Amino acid sequence: MIKLIATDIDGTLLGLNQLMPNNAEETIMQMIASDILFVPASGRSHSSIENLFMHFIKDIAIIAENGGVVDYKGTEFFTKVLPNNILEELISFTDQNNTYPIINTRYISYLFPRIKKYNDKIAHYCTNLKYIAKFSEILGDVVSISIFVEDEKVVPVFEKLQEKWKDEVIFVITGKYWIDIVPRDVNKGNALKELMEKLDIKKEEVMAFGDYNNDIEMLALSEKSYAMNHASSEVKAHAKYICSPDEIMSIIQKEISHNNNCKKYN
Repeated sequence: MIKLIATDIDGTLLGLNQLMPNNAEETIMQMIASDILFVPASGRSHSSIENLFMHFIKDIAIIAENGGVVDYKGTEFFTKVLPNNILEELISFTDQNNTYPIINTRYISYLFPRIKKYNDKIAHYCTNLKYIAKFSEILGDVVSISIFVEDEKVVPVFEKLQEKWKDEVIFVITGKYWIDIVPRDVNKGNALKELMEKLDIKKEEVMAFGDYNNDIEMLALSEKSYAMNHASSEVKAHAKYICSPDEIMSIIQKEISHNNNCKKYN
């Protein structure tokens, strides 16, 4: 039986139109009632994910910042942070030309004023925004840096970053405008693995949905893994099944029914 269902948010659960499915709340309630742990997993900030699922915080787990921040039923499970010794240089390097850094602590996302013209593109990814003038105004440990690339030329930026800091941190292309910087060994898969070990959940008891390269490790940990039909061939190669975002809720509901039927006969 499935005991845990993990899903990416943007492009997957919300689809390409960034809309929550009409029956999502009902389906999440059914998962909770059936003892299936629901785990939204995203590169989004912790507060952004909390806002999306505020009615269920005490009953779900959250994987935020691409695996750098994990909560379990409203309690912090772990938070991993970027090394302080390279932060200022990283931020300065990404705050120029076509790139704009968003510096994420656990609860606040810091931005520089030049990104304001793109506020409509970033507001739903990070909710607790604070504009600053200089690096020294950042308070607290930094869990990730999200880089908005205004002209979509993420690959050249990614390559430059890799060339300078590949031994200190991890760079992940998470969308056509986005590159995330996270601590070494941080990804959604490693976060999910720690959660599974804590709860004694096996691979065959996990279902996962994703659409981008930062979902690959998470899909690999799942016995029932689904890549979105718009995903790249690389992502699809790591999934057992292909579906559209519109099909996710019905797939989950069928799994809930299967679980409930199994319980009746055990």
